[in-house]
Amino acid sequence: MLRFLEKSQLYVVFFMLLITPFLNIYEVISFINGTLMGHGEIASDALFLRVLKDLLIGIVLLLGIFVVIESGKIYSNASYYFLIGSIIFSAAISFTLSGSLLQILSGIRWLLPFLIIPFMRNISNLKVQQKNAYILLFLFSIQFILQIVQKFYFKVSYFGTAVTGFFIIPSTASFFCLYVWWYFNYFTSVTKFKRTIMNFFLFLSVLMTGSGTGFLAIFGVVFVKFLSRVKEKLAVLMIVILFGFFIAIILIPNLPYLLDRPDFFESPLARVGFFQEYFSISKFLFSWDFGKATNTANQFGVPGAIIADSMYLALLYNIGIISTILFLFFISKVGNKNTVFYQFIFINLFFCISTIITESFPMNILFAISIAYFINTKQIKTKS
Repeated sequence: MLRFLEKSQLYVVFFMLLITPFLNIYEVISFINGTLMGHGEIASDALFLRVLKDLLIGIVLLLGIFVVIESGKIYSNASYYFLIGSIIFSAAISFTLSGSLLQILSGIRWLLPFLIIPFMRNISNLKVQQKNAYILLFLFSIQFILQIVQKFYFKVSYFGTAVTGFFIIPSTASFFCLYVWWYFNYFTSVTKFKRTIMNFFLFLSVLMTGSGTGFLAIFGVVFVKFLSRVKEKLAVLMIVILFGFFIAIILIPNLPYLLDRPDFFESPLARVGFFQEYFSISKFLFSWDFGKATNTANQFGVPGAIIADSMYLALLYNIGIISTILFLFFISKVGNKNTVFYQFIFINLFFCISTIITESFPMNILFAISIAYFINTKQIKTKS
């Protein structure tokens, strides 16, 4: 029975990944046609696809609960449950003050990929990660071809010259590319020549998205990989930081021209404004706006909802600074101290600047699987 439940859960995850190109298809077509003029809108025919995605994640969670019950293996990390307790406290305050069930459900949906982590551990191992890597390579081939077609034959109305493939938002498309990069470089066995070619295509794909976060993340992962190979790490780190500072002075002001997005700085400046607003209000330690800083709350018109476009801002608004610190502490401590884990943490924490990672599919489900994988590998090393 246990084996059947584990296989069922795993096959649902694989199916979710494989249907990724179809989940945003209506929005992509609507952007090309010019009938959808903002990324916060939902195409009229797309709602059932959103429901399907949430339903599948719910099935993964339900099967995971049955797996835990059947196996008797309960995740016993105290910091995780302390964090969950603090989030429940914020959610309870928010519901008491607002009385909005939709707001609370929006918050739960936003947090779901984090909540399912303890129930993914039985299917999170090296073989599964390797299979995920090849599924992602297949998805990337579709993404890259679609970007080429969009680049030369279509004009996406909302983002101008940005080419995002089967995603809508540039930062989400580049986030996907960096996840493919991580899986490809650490969970596949290919020749050095093939690896170089694939990394070049990934670089081109990020450039076509027009995402500044993705463009800068490329330099970040190269730096982390370089730093892992040198012995005098502190000295090299100081040199690279100094060199990077001068490069940034030259590079950042010219990003609108390099990425062909004249309005590039409008998005980060809007996020700065939201951060300033957050630190000017009194709800500092715990939040009583759980669920408001989510895509769901915006799309369904929850009163007081904000467009966060940043995981850090969403965390602060939805659960408060104490729970945010606990969240960041937890994910930074789950894995062994090696390059694979450091690269994973860097990619996710860096994209938290411009993306709500728990609402960015399929990276959110891959985030849950990978965290569960790191938990398992760390426990194995501790026992040995």
